[in-house]
Amino acid sequence: MQMIWLACLPFSLWQYCGWAMLPIAGLISFVLLGIEEIGVYIEEPFSLLPLESLCKKLVNRINGKSLGFHQVHIYQVVLFDSVGNA
Repeated sequence: MQMIWLACLPFSLWQYCGWAMLPIAGLISFVLLGIEEIGVYIEEPFSLLPLESLCKKLVNRINGKSLGFHQVHIYQVVLFDSVGNA
C-alpha cells in the first residue's frame, strides 16, 4: 500500500511543485522506506545475529565444563577412598 502511495506522490506534487517534485518525492520516499526498514529490524532483531551457532558453542563449553567437574569430583572421591582405606 505504501508503494502505491509513493508511486502516486509525484503526480500529486506536480501541480504544486513543478520540477521540484522529483527531489521532494525522492526525499519523502527515502525517509518513509527507511522508517519501514527500521521497523522490520525492530520486529526481528535476532535474525541478523548467528544465535544458533553461538548457542551450540555455549552448550558445548558448558557440557565440557560440567564433564570436567564430574571427572574431578569422581577422581577426588576415588583418591580419598583409597587414602582412607590405606
